[in-house]
Amino acid sequence: ADVVGLLCLHTSAAGGESQCVSSVAIWNELVRTRPDLARVLTQPFPVDRKGEVPPGKRGTYDMPVFHLHRAGAAGGATAAAAAVTMTT
Repeated sequence: ADVVGLLCLHTSAAGGESQCVSSVAIWNELVRTRPDLARVLTQPFPVDRKGEVPPGKRGTYDMPVFHLHRAGAAGGATAAAAAVTMTT
C-alpha cells in the first residue's frame, strides 16, 4: 500500500497544486531505467526520529526506502512495498 503525504514548501494566499504518484510505479521505473539506484534504495537509510527518541535509542534509525517481499502464496515474484510518496 502506498503512503500519501503532503509537504508545504511555500505558503500561498490561495490555491496550490498537489500531485500523487504511486511508489510502486516509481520502483518499477527505477528498476527499468536505473537498477543500480533501485538497489541502493533497498539498503538501510538513516531516518530522523524528529525528537521522539525512546529511552536508550539513537536520534535516528535505519530503514530502507523500499522493502522487497515475495508476492502471492506461491512466491516467486518480488514487488515493492510502499515507502513514501509525496510531491506538491
